[in-house]
Amino acid sequence: MLKQTMKSLSKAAYDNLPNILTGVSVVGVAVTSFFSWKAAPEVLQMIDIEEGMKGSRLTWLEKIKVAAPNANVIKATLSGVATAGFMIAATMIGNHRSSVLTTAIAAGECMAQAYQAKAIEILGKDKEKEIREAAYREQMHKDVAKVTDLAGIIRTGNGDELFYEAWTGRLFLSSETAIRKGVNEANSSMFGDLYMSLNEFYGLRDINLPSTESGRYMGWNCDRPISISIDWNDWNEKVYRIIYYNDPPLSGFDKLNG
Repeated sequence: MLKQTMKSLSKAAYDNLPNILTGVSVVGVAVTSFFSWKAAPEVLQMIDIEEGMKGSRLTWLEKIKVAAPNANVIKATLSGVATAGFMIAATMIGNHRSSVLTTAIAAGECMAQAYQAKAIEILGKDKEKEIREAAYREQMHKDVAKVTDLAGIIRTGNGDELFYEAWTGRLFLSSETAIRKGVNEANSSMFGDLYMSLNEFYGLRDINLPSTESGRYMGWNCDRPISISIDWNDWNEKVYRIIYYNDPPLSGFDKLNG
């Protein structure tokens, strides 16, 4: 039990490491400011004494030599260096994870597109679509089985019909009218903004779904707008409306043709 708890805590710490380092950096800035504030009057007094003994103003190098031994100056310097290190580490880890995720998404897309193209070539477009939707329904049954109570269903505030988004495997309450209105709004927006990320789509009032990590790096553009299909499926004494993206969101969506 203890081993499993430690493993879970370790994973949580690793997953949130950039956020933890950023939080430590914020504290570090406050600590550095505090020690700098405490050191200022002491250092000024020390400089005044040295200048009185010398009979002239000290150079910047001489002032640094006078201030360096002060305990609060040392604390402020160490805190500042550590804070800078935490900030740099948080940025580097975040950028590395973003790069790895983007590369993985792009590789997955290439494999999926190659498979789909070959399936259409061999089986035909209609048969390929039938197989793909059957696979989505099977996955839906697995995802729905994991939801043991209403807490696992997202409430969008746009209706009380039960939907399943095949792309992320999430269950939520909404209405077909609201969803199609959101799709129309997104496509209209892309005429001016040229592209939209998946998370921006989720954030529309008529969609109102929580963002996802991959949603930052995937989306659509005006050359390839959003198109959905909604399929009704009865399973386990409930009616589910499955949402398919006819043109799935892709990475590099903000790079337009031409």
